[in-house]
Amino acid sequence: MSRVFLVGAGPMMDGGARRVTAHAMRTSHFLTALRRAGHDVICATVSTNISPIDPEERLVERRSLDGFPYDNLDMRMGNMLAWLSD
Repeated sequence: MSRVFLVGAGPMMDGGARRVTAHAMRTSHFLTALRRAGHDVICATVSTNISPIDPEERLVERRSLDGFPYDNLDMRMGNMLAWLSD
C-alpha cells in the first residue's frame, strides 16, 4: 500500500491528554482507517497544549495511540513547516 503522512489536530485520545477536541478525534479516525487499509502511516498532530504540565522547553512530544507512535507539536513552536519536512 501507500505511505501516508497524516497531519491533524491533537493530541489524540491516548490516555494522557488533558482535553481532546472533536478535531483530534477526527484525526484518530483517519489514522485508524488508513492503518486498517494497510497503509504505512506517519502521523504528526498539532495542539494548543503539549501535555498536562505544559513544559515550555519541550515543543515536540512523542506520544502513542494504541501502540502507534506519533509526534504532537505545540503551536508555540511557530513555523512548523521546517520540522514537518524533515
